[in-house]
Amino acid sequence: MTARRSEVSAQPDDDALWRLELTELAALIRTRQVSSAEVTDATLRRIEKLDAGLKSHAFVMADSAVQAARTADAELARGLWRGALHGVPIGVKDLCYTADAPRAQAPSSVASSGRRMTPRSWRGCALPVP
Repeated sequence: MTARRSEVSAQPDDDALWRLELTELAALIRTRQVSSAEVTDATLRRIEKLDAGLKSHAFVMADSAVQAARTADAELARGLWRGALHGVPIGVKDLCYTADAPRAQAPSSVASSGRRMTPRSWRGCALPVP
């Protein structure tokens, strides 16, 4: 069971946000019923609260997540919408190439060669960067 839009108040609580379906959360951000910054802050608080026991995040890039959320909110305020996940914080497997993000692991062919991993070197995880 998930929380519905009507359950998210003007000051959304963390519990209501994390229970939303991704599409519901994205719609709330797109229609500015909740900001990307609020969702990102709630997500970071949840990671801080639970991850010590779960150990599900190799790296948490909180500063860049907060900055990306602010940028997404500013873009929405100007009427710029980049697509279905605009402003939605996401986690990315640390095996995947992302610009400026550390990786705990790399494909053995890349790690043993000493080459820097690039989007083209491992297409299975390359993410588009706007």
